[in-house]
Amino acid sequence: MSIRRPTTRERARHRRGLVLVIVLWILVILVILSWGLAATVQTEAHLVRHYSESSRCVEFARAGIEMMSNRLAQEDLSFVARDHPESQLTSERGGLAFQSGGKFEVSMEDEAGKVNLNVASTEMLTALTGDANLAA
Repeated sequence: MSIRRPTTRERARHRRGLVLVIVLWILVILVILSWGLAATVQTEAHLVRHYSESSRCVEFARAGIEMMSNRLAQEDLSFVARDHPESQLTSERGGLAFQSGGKFEVSMEDEAGKVNLNVASTEMLTALTGDANLAA
């Protein structure tokens, strides 16, 4: 029994098959890396968009607070009812037009008129609710 040695042609065909398998594995690895990179770029784009939107909202809120604080410093609004138009300020009424189309609305109310239920007397709660059993 003799062992037959592969010919040069058979060895070359075997090497070409091995090179094909190696090239296919390299392509698979490159595709996986490309998908990972694309997912990372997409996530970063979402984060940047969210951060930009969040920053704009914070600046709109600051603008509203500044305008209302300036208005409080200039006018005596200490006894304005909550539903009164003077207790509310919007970007349109304030004369602001933001380039990005943002708007704000600020309203104020007097906290001194509220009743602290933890320290209110029974007589006060009865007068407010009209029910002595509920106030007790």
